[in-house]
Amino acid sequence: MGSIILTMRTQAPSALLRYLALLLLLGGKPLSAAIENSGRLHRRHGRGADRNAEPGRVISWPHSQAADKEPPRTREQRVLVNLLETSNTFAENQDEDPGSNATSGSAAGRPFPQVFIYELRQACESVGIYSLERTLPLHLRQTPYYTADIASADLFLVPAQPYCNRPEGSVTSAEYIERVLEEEVRPLGRWDALRHRHVWVFSADHGFCGTGGKGIAGVPAIRDSIILSHWGLTHPENAVQLNQAATRTFSQPTGPDALPCHVPGKDLVVPPDLNFRALPHGCEGLGQRDIQLLFYGSSGLGKAHQGLHYSHGVRQAAFLMFGDRSKYPNFRFYESGGTPEDMYRARFCLAPSGGGFGNRLYFIMAHGCIPVIIQPDIAQPWEELLDYDGFAVVLEQHTMHRLPRMLDEIESKTGLLQKMQAEVCRVAPYFSWEWNGARGKAMEALMQVLASRIRGKHVTRV
Repeated sequence: MGSIILTMRTQAPSALLRYLALLLLLGGKPLSAAIENSGRLHRRHGRGADRNAEPGRVISWPHSQAADKEPPRTREQRVLVNLLETSNTFAENQDEDPGSNATSGSAAGRPFPQVFIYELRQACESVGIYSLERTLPLHLRQTPYYTADIASADLFLVPAQPYCNRPEGSVTSAEYIERVLEEEVRPLGRWDALRHRHVWVFSADHGFCGTGGKGIAGVPAIRDSIILSHWGLTHPENAVQLNQAATRTFSQPTGPDALPCHVPGKDLVVPPDLNFRALPHGCEGLGQRDIQLLFYGSSGLGKAHQGLHYSHGVRQAAFLMFGDRSKYPNFRFYESGGTPEDMYRARFCLAPSGGGFGNRLYFIMAHGCIPVIIQPDIAQPWEELLDYDGFAVVLEQHTMHRLPRMLDEIESKTGLLQKMQAEVCRVAPYFSWEWNGARGKAMEALMQVLASRIRGKHVTRV
């Protein structure tokens, strides 16, 4: 097959990074080889992959030597090519000065893109841990990022609330989303050209994948849009490999059309809108913590949660490995009897997933505890913005047996524990939309990442 020609703007300093990002997304193979073997491609997103750089703007697909026609593309490649070929006035009118953020058709010199919010007919409102579908528009309207002028907007938020907002009992969430798209979004004239600048929120347990129907995960019609969810499952084949029916319900099939629930570099994992205003500040009394590692919650060992679909087996393994206090006297694993206040006594707290996303990471951070994250193939909130190595212990599942020694090593190094605790306190507001009665920094983080995506530049870590 002939070579693939990438046409890039010569003035873009990130052209090489864009090219490398495309190579990473195609499995690290040469482009010609990747396209030749497209039928066998299965994208896997590693934590080390560059999730920020946007590849070259246009791909020119050559004619095959065997046939004078464009080679067929998989669903995965079609999503990639759409992201590569599309452009936006906000991105194209940025000069090289990060302080100059003018956009075509809108006010010049603004530091962040402007977001238009569709006004939709609502049948119900999501509440509690799932409430971000409802509250994000409320938060956004109180910021300078909001615009009521659709013509000047750079991004378009669709507050569909698919978790609960189904007008008929027989209508699936996916069918409801498709109805919203055709009846309320497309008529305003921005969808067809700018679907990749539309933002949808899916706050249910399994995020975008929990909104499917008829054996399909998610809603294919909006897969090119930016998806905000609390569930960052990046591995489309994981559920089928585990052979768990409950998980397969929420997961993409394998094969050339398989896509994960979450696409790093396009979608975003964001915190749920939890209320921490009544909590005492978790950074007080850090020196008096007498529990080394804490977890309270379901072990996953009972009949209700049998199977690896629940927390990918992490909770089950943790209870079996570390639940015996005679062996680990400084560990506390409670399936019942523990309280949230115990987090104020703990130096490290286990943060696994559950039946979908877990909320423990956010409570752990609010209580000033260092999170121990063991979540296979699951992206975490603000991974590209925050350095998790500075405030968390992140383990692969197969290294869980090393956890006691790792915690001892951290505590044995002079000042390291205190440094990590201080970093927890510094970044905790980024995991909250409100913080101790004041606005948290989650909205700031969201707009910083979205702005970098539109500009095609790396996010500056905070």
